[in-house]
Amino acid sequence: MPKGRRYTPEQIITKMRRAEMLQSQGMSVDAAARTLEIAPQTYYRRRKEYGDMNTTQARKLKDLEKKNPQLKRLSWFNLLKFSKLVKHYDWNILWGQITCTLNKALC
Repeated sequence: MPKGRRYTPEQIITKMRRAEMLQSQGMSVDAAARTLEIAPQTYYRRRKEYGDMNTTQARKLKDLEKKNPQLKRLSWFNLLKFSKLVKHYDWNILWGQITCTLNKALC
């Protein structure tokens, strides 16, 4: 089943504001959604996700959602590197180096 169009966060928020305006004029949610060429279910989902956001907030949200998996991968990569170090070196020596590094960073 083909997916529909992909809208940018700015376009979504513009459509949501337009839907609010149509509803304030007395139009039902279903009729407003049809006017905007989206399904009522899509309207409710987007209202739940974007709520009272403005366009800059939505853009920042999408950027953060894009960066989150990258940071998780980086975190796992560093954890794997650390576990390889633990296998090759004595844990006590390694722990001492870490605490010294942390103490220098904090002091």
